[in-house]
Amino acid sequence: MKQVVRYILDNDKYDNPQEYIGSMVSIADDVAAKLPYINSLFTNVYHAFFDGLTMIRLLRLAKDTQTKDNLANRELDIYIEAMEKHLERDIQNLTLWNNLCPANCSNKLLLIKAEQKAWLEDDSTNAMKLYEKSITAARKEGFTHEEALAYELAGRFASAQELQMIADNYLQVCLNHVY
Repeated sequence: MKQVVRYILDNDKYDNPQEYIGSMVSIADDVAAKLPYINSLFTNVYHAFFDGLTMIRLLRLAKDTQTKDNLANRELDIYIEAMEKHLERDIQNLTLWNNLCPANCSNKLLLIKAEQKAWLEDDSTNAMKLYEKSITAARKEGFTHEEALAYELAGRFASAQELQMIADNYLQVCLNHVY
């Protein structure tokens, strides 16, 4: 799943977005179907984390595709509904696990909520606060790789909001101190 997230973050252009979204939803469904057979909270937490980030990115792509192409496409609507269910389940699971062990889960849940606010709910003020909380929580618990990811995603969002100085700061800190 980490490679999927990395690919999604690095590739914004798709020849056929709907086909890509469909294949990604299919992969996510296949992985989710196998989770009950994996008896590892560690694996389940990371799956929920990366699946949640992936679903947010795919939902953005799907909604952008609908808007850009002015599509009233039933197949795409079905994919959007499936991705929203995945995301809802991921947030519910991370919330449950966060209540049991916030040291391991709070930064992950906060980052997913930041991305959700940033890209799906158009709530930039709360998104930036959640990015900051995620960065702080990851640093506090020693999740250096997740701190780096939070800095990077915060930087990407700030850049999209045309806050280039803030974006540059997030990305520079990410590169200098974390990666």
